[in-house]
Amino acid sequence: TNRCLFDGLCNDDGSCTCLTGSSGALCQIPPVGNGLCDVFFNTPEFTHDGGDCCEDTCISSAEHSCGQGIIGSTGGVDAFGFVGFPQCNDPKFTSKISGSKTLFDIIDRGYVKCGTIILLGFAKQTESGNSGFEVDFCKAIAGAVLEDADAIEIVE
Repeated sequence: TNRCLFDGLCNDDGSCTCLTGSSGALCQIPPVGNGLCDVFFNTPEFTHDGGDCCEDTCISSAEHSCGQGIIGSTGGVDAFGFVGFPQCNDPKFTSKISGSKTLFDIIDRGYVKCGTIILLGFAKQTESGNSGFEVDFCKAIAGAVLEDADAIEIVE
């Protein structure tokens, strides 16, 4: 029988090889709350990896920075950068859009920058504000991402 916990591999000598990021002689210590989203522990039982998988609950550690990970590999060299929180499945936070650097920037900034040209039907400046297809499209994005359709800035 395998006495190793959390899908650890039991070696011939009785020791355990921890495969899921856990540690300890029997792989009994889950790596929760360390700033790295460990998918194996991203369950309610482990409080969604101790909050590591969602932007609102992740706390960086000396070992790992929240939302950071491998974004590419070339010639055996890994490039690290912002990967977001695509594994966030905590029901309290899944309604938030997460996982994209662009979306992270929009949420952090608090408004959507909308590039447009003033052209009849696409965008029009009036005394009461801006209107047109591109402006309406921008407002739809702001409404979906920030829950505030007026959180936009028109950039020509």
